[in-house]
Amino acid sequence: MKKLLCGLVLFTWSLAAVCQQDYQFNQFFNDKVSLNPGATGLNDNCLGVFYRQQWVGFSGNPTTYLLNYHQPVKQLKGGLGISAFNDRLGTQLQQNPSSGEITGVDGNAIITNAVRLNYSFHLPLGPGRLGLGLGIGYQGTNAGSDWYAIDGVANDGAIPSSRDDSAGSLDLNFGAFYKTAKFWAGLSSTHLTAQDIKGTSFDYSVSRHYYFMTGYESELTSSWKLLPSVMVKSDALSASLDVNVRGLWNDFVWAGVSLRSGLDAISPMAGLNYQLPGSQTLEHSIQFGYSYDVTLSDVKNFSSGSHELFIGYCFKPIELVIRKKHYNPRFL
Repeated sequence: MKKLLCGLVLFTWSLAAVCQQDYQFNQFFNDKVSLNPGATGLNDNCLGVFYRQQWVGFSGNPTTYLLNYHQPVKQLKGGLGISAFNDRLGTQLQQNPSSGEITGVDGNAIITNAVRLNYSFHLPLGPGRLGLGLGIGYQGTNAGSDWYAIDGVANDGAIPSSRDDSAGSLDLNFGAFYKTAKFWAGLSSTHLTAQDIKGTSFDYSVSRHYYFMTGYESELTSSWKLLPSVMVKSDALSASLDVNVRGLWNDFVWAGVSLRSGLDAISPMAGLNYQLPGSQTLEHSIQFGYSYDVTLSDVKNFSSGSHELFIGYCFKPIELVIRKKHYNPRFL
């Protein structure tokens, strides 16, 4: 059975070749490390996993997976971590050789993978700490298997002839991140080398991206806190602004809304932070977050929206304090 690639993906691929964009999450406040390595290790030991399904209803709609892990390392005077993501889009088609019927399998046409090791050097600064971080790793793209011209034209020069074409390159990120008990802010750049990724049948440049993000915790009452946050991102050709506001009740349940410039969508979101039963040597918690994009643009006529899920786990080992005992010789 021959695998084919839908003509619609050719259009998507042409856009990717012109302007390669980073993934985006509504809950960016839970994803500081992959965009800014300066945030590495400024919190406790934390593991976070993201899943986002964009534009549900489109065949071959983008699907993104992201994993972050980071922890403080006293011996290095900073923190270490790892970030890895997998982004899939396009429809991989299969044709029955006897009937000629074509059926689609989503998500395997164009696959982008990346993995980076992050290090941040921590400096005390005023009431908080400043992290200066570098992320170094690999980013690559796989163009899938056989391509198919929707109009049936054979030997079309615009259609790649190779199968399972893939290529990759070194990837570098840099960032500075400042954090206090109630405030955080970061400035960073990804894809510093603006590398070219060249396969047998494709060639595109990865755009250098710039990010500024900040957030604040404001106590409204003894039970409620307000958590606003903002992110500005740009590839030096265009820019977008993400703003979200959340209310946190008793440091446990939160809910809010996110808006993106251009009013492409409004995204209600909710989640919880649950402190797990601890012990004398460990404090740990789990986090959960979900957001849904209510599409406002013309895309709403074809898509039922976008789903985003976050699950996190943080732990902090408790150092045992060894108390020295002093004895009085009179009572030996």
